[in-house]
Amino acid sequence: ALVRTTTRTLELRGVEIPAGCPVALSYLSANFDEDVFDDPLRFDPARNPNRHLAFGSGPHTCIGQSLARLLARIAMDGLLAAPPFRLCGPVTHANWTEFGVAELWLSFG
Repeated sequence: ALVRTTTRTLELRGVEIPAGCPVALSYLSANFDEDVFDDPLRFDPARNPNRHLAFGSGPHTCIGQSLARLLARIAMDGLLAAPPFRLCGPVTHANWTEFGVAELWLSFG
C-alpha cells in the first residue's frame, strides 16, 4: 500500500476527503476495478485483456513471478489429480495488506 496525506479537501467519486486525512492506495484493489474488469470477482483464466497488477509491470515487475506461476500450476495439477474434495471448515481471508484466502480446509476422498 502507498499512504499519503491530503493537503486540501477534495471529492473523489462522490466521497469528500478532508484536508489532512491519511489516504491509503491499495494496489490489490485495482484488480477489482469494475471500470476495468467485467465481473471482477469471477475467476476467468481466459480473461482478455487481463490488465491485472498482481506481478507489477515495467521496471517494477516481480522478479519471482515465474516461480509463483510454476508453484500455482503444480498446486492446481495436484488438486486436479487428487480424489474428490469438499470444503470442510470456514474460509479465513487474509487481512490488510495481503489479499486472498489465508486458510482453506479441504476433506479428500
